[in-house]
Amino acid sequence: MDLDGIPAELIPVLKRPEKVDEATAQLRQLKKLVEDGSVTLRIDQKRLTHMDSPVVCDPDSTRWLYGLAVVAALVWWRGGTTYGLVAVAVAGLVYATLARTYVKRRLERRVQQIALSDATIWRKLWRFGGVALVAKHRESAAPCTAPKDNWMTFVQEAVQASGDTRQSA
Repeated sequence: MDLDGIPAELIPVLKRPEKVDEATAQLRQLKKLVEDGSVTLRIDQKRLTHMDSPVVCDPDSTRWLYGLAVVAALVWWRGGTTYGLVAVAVAGLVYATLARTYVKRRLERRVQQIALSDATIWRKLWRFGGVALVAKHRESAAPCTAPKDNWMTFVQEAVQASGDTRQSA
């Protein structure tokens, strides 16, 4: 199959290579370091669940609220006021313990899977704040905290400390 007289086997060769900027290369290194366990990613749940956060997903918490409200309303309707008030109290405890833990896990997973894979989202997240990087080799030192610290310098130092000086493309 030809494309304007060019044989099909040469078309992949003629494509321009993907242009990778320094931040994207550093983000790939950071993702590798996090996967290897050389760097730990800490999140501030309160900050990252703010409605302006680039990684927030409002349905994570509201589905719990709606579900618990429906259950409490059914108990109130079927059992009366006393059982209804107990159901509301139990729903509040469930939300404060289980739901917040679930939301935090989902948020951590979203940061590791989505933000570390997309340089644009990572930049927005770093400018927004609520993320800190901690190197395993220097846990006693202060973490690299967004947005005040430079995450690219941190990654370069972590790569040098781990002995992996090659840059991944």
